[in-house]
Amino acid sequence: MHLLVRQPAGLGDVFFCQKIAAQIAVKFQADSVIWPVLPHFLYIRDYLEPTIVTEFVSTEDKFKFKERYLAFDSLPRGTSQRLTPECLIINLHGHIDARGTVMKPKYEVLGVDWSNWLDYFHFKRNHEREKMLWNHLGLGDNEPFIFVNRNFASPPGILTCDRMNIAFYPSEEPVRVLEMRMIEGFNLFDWCMVLEKALAIYTVETSICYLIEKLNTTNRLFMYARNKIPDWYYIEGIFQKPWVYEK
Repeated sequence: MHLLVRQPAGLGDVFFCQKIAAQIAVKFQADSVIWPVLPHFLYIRDYLEPTIVTEFVSTEDKFKFKERYLAFDSLPRGTSQRLTPECLIINLHGHIDARGTVMKPKYEVLGVDWSNWLDYFHFKRNHEREKMLWNHLGLGDNEPFIFVNRNFASPPGILTCDRMNIAFYPSEEPVRVLEMRMIEGFNLFDWCMVLEKALAIYTVETSICYLIEKLNTTNRLFMYARNKIPDWYYIEGIFQKPWVYEK
């Protein structure tokens, strides 16, 4: 039996759903876990350390049971799984509850408890690449700065949150405001050093929030909702750090 996971993007969803793959793989005694992701996210295989050995592959490449993976698109929206003698496919897309919540239902439709998802999200760091990015950004060793990320959603459809109100911490003295952006040659994990050294972090709710939950960052954390009329029910209870959920 092989487990095939349908959650090719976004990165936050992939991070959040590591526990699902681990629990289902154990339940069905899967010989392997195959997790196709969009080509520009394939770098995660060099960083993620799932508790169950997982092969991250590109959705554009050939991989085992790809025909069955693609055939899943013909099933009714919201179908959570399909079992064949050789392969169990779990679909983590398209699940939503009456309130419009989209994250926790990924777990609920498969009968898995989501509450300690963070215990299953592990990654290794490349400190050399993190230092390279630090130098590329022109940051001094002890330079105070505030980190700001306004972008969310998967490329090429990146969107921007335009409702962010940035304050200066820990004093009224102006400090550098470092805006996160896509930089050729670097990826999301390369920002870990920057995140850990920021005086305060302002970000829209996106994949970087899941990294912050694992890192040794400041507790001055400010999160902005993706939707124009802020409402936090869709991620209620997911994050453990003392985030300020901005309206």
